[in-house]
Order: sequence, then C-alpha cells, then structure tokens
Amino acid sequence: MNTMHRALLALPLLALTFTVACDAEESDSEFRAIPLDQLDIGLQLFNESGDGDGTVIWDIKEVGVFEGDANEGAPLMLTISDDGQIFDAMGVHTCTLKAPYLDKKLIQVTTAGSTEVLYTVYDNYILSGKIEPAKLTAGNIRRVLKSSLLFTFVDNEVYLGVPEGGKRLVSATDDLTSQDPNRKLLIGALIEGECGSNGLAGYAN
Repeated sequence: MNTMHRALLALPLLALTFTVACDAEESDSEFRAIPLDQLDIGLQLFNESGDGDGTVIWDIKEVGVFEGDANEGAPLMLTISDDGQIFDAMGVHTCTLKAPYLDKKLIQVTTAGSTEVLYTVYDNYILSGKIEPAKLTAGNIRRVLKSSLLFTFVDNEVYLGVPEGGKRLVSATDDLTSQDPNRKLLIGALIEGECGSNGLAGYAN
C-alpha cells in the first residue's frame, strides 16, 4: 500500500514527537491518488473562534487532512505516511511524528532542522515547549499546566487554556478526548498553523 494513504490512526504510539522537517524543499513522487472509499468516515472540525460560522474548516480522513468538507470537493491539505511523515498539498515533506520517551503518555513537536520542541501533548492537554516525563508528576502537573498550557480537549471541543473561562476555539463531530493522541497533536498543529496548515482564522492569523 502507498504509505501516503494511511490514517493518522495507523500510528498507534501514545508518545510521539512532532518534528518539522529540515528538508522542506523535497517532494515525494508517491503523493496523490485518493481512494474514494476512504472519504466516508472522518473527523470534521468547525471554527468556534471569533466569527466562526459553523462551516467545516478541516476534515481529517484516512488519507489525510482536507481544507473543508472532503465530500464536497475540498482540497487535500496534508497527507500522513505510515512512518509518521507529513506532507503538504504540494507533496513537500513538512513534519515528522516520533516517539521520544519510553513514557507512553507524551507527544512532542519540534521545529525544522533542530531539536527545539514546539509543543508537548499529554492526556487532553497541548503544552508549549518541551515537557519531560519527570516534570509530569502528581505534585508538579498543576505548575506545568499553569506555565505551559496552550489548549485543552473537553468532550468534542478545544479550548484556549483551561475550559473554565477559556475561549472555545474548535468543535468536532466526535468526542476529541477519546481520539488517538496523534490526532490531538495534529489538531493542535492545525490550529497553530504548522506543517502546511494556514492555522485557525482569528487565532493563528
């Protein structure tokens, strides 16, 4: 099977690093060709920030991420391979998912050509910067959330910071807290405007 055409759910790791590729000028000749039978089931995301009007902003299908409703002909924006490589709409390699720790509760994101960590995803939280397992102890987790929390997943919604008094950014067609950690990471990157995403209007722009 073409490795471009597997879902983010095909990555079963619970602890990953999301790395922006340093070879962003390279393209992949295997990009393209979308099996239509893979467009039926997916996770649709809606803009709830600012002037969001309830339209589909992203549609995560088995083959990748579409900029709008895939079943209405929205363009393919990102594609994910079996080994965690992410490609933009032109087939340019932009990001990589990796597992940095034996602790299977962490997902992290690093920048192009470096080891700088942009985000850490832990449980239903997306945190800013590098958060190591040793920092996520029962006695320290509140301090980490207070200093580093970006987004929180609650039911089918994403909030900026904590839900209590926080700004609702995105809603979805399914429960987000039960999603594979890879999808949570991807949603965070979409909002932030990473890996070929234009970001959430009113937030990243």
